[in-house]
Amino acid sequence: MTLSRVRELELKMGYAPGSLDRLARIFDAGAGHSVIRISSGKSKTRHVVRPTVALDGMLKSLRRVLEAELGFEPMDCVHGCVRGRSILTNASMHLARPVVLRVDLKDFFDSISTSDISDAFKVLDVDDETAELLARCTTIHGRMRAGLSTSPLLANLVFNSTDRDLQEIAARLDLTYTRYVDDLVFSGETITDDTLATIAEQIVARGWTINARKTRFMRSGGAQYVTGLSVDVESGPHLPRRMKRFLRLEVHYATLHGFGSGSTGKRRLIGLINYAKCVEPWLGAELHDSIREAGLLVGRSESEDAFEDAEDFWDELGLRDEY
Repeated sequence: MTLSRVRELELKMGYAPGSLDRLARIFDAGAGHSVIRISSGKSKTRHVVRPTVALDGMLKSLRRVLEAELGFEPMDCVHGCVRGRSILTNASMHLARPVVLRVDLKDFFDSISTSDISDAFKVLDVDDETAELLARCTTIHGRMRAGLSTSPLLANLVFNSTDRDLQEIAARLDLTYTRYVDDLVFSGETITDDTLATIAEQIVARGWTINARKTRFMRSGGAQYVTGLSVDVESGPHLPRRMKRFLRLEVHYATLHGFGSGSTGKRRLIGLINYAKCVEPWLGAELHDSIREAGLLVGRSESEDAFEDAEDFWDELGLRDEY
């Protein structure tokens, strides 16, 4: 599909002529947003951009149009920011393997430039003028930023060629490869330092940087975690013991003293209970029943946002690095 004219795109979004150009100029100037600093434990902080309400609405409209019009489908190995896939489907690909290798990418979103996005659009036959304008609309000071509604979709688009390369390496070595945003996982019978070197060489050749501190081998007989879930048994992914203990303790505090008495608020705790239901239904039901029997309003039922709630929360607590 070719987006031959900017005006055509704006019409599909439901915005007036010149809207995308104005958005690009605002972001070029570094305006139209604030930066939120989120503690991820152990004295580490990550930065997330929050656009103004008006600009966020425009970006969401742009994302919806791009999803519908571009015809881009991430590869089957991609489980992050893809409808119908999640951390659970990602972890399910690596159950009870002799070796699991996790490779983490450093500064994933920030390492993607305006020109990277523009080039990725052009591969899909978007004309040069539109591609360059769209890239400016979805970057701030020339870089993709976490927190912009378009970033997950466009990151998958930019990384697509690298996914293809890594999938080819995995197939050649009889390994399973998946990616959840910046978290790359390989599993199989044999994975050595030489295997990691081959993978790393390809990643670096494509312009990405590996976070060596978060890259690790996990062998059978020891703990094996993929996107926060234990994958050491064939029956399916399950929550690590520490997470289960934490959730039970938070629910216990809530039933005795109300929401907010522990380290999580009502919305977040309910989201985590929904997350537990998705991974281990019996545990989620147990926690849900405890909240209900205490006479506390649940607030919302299971939703597709449960995985996102959990991922953000474990990151804030500094637990994600451990899993």
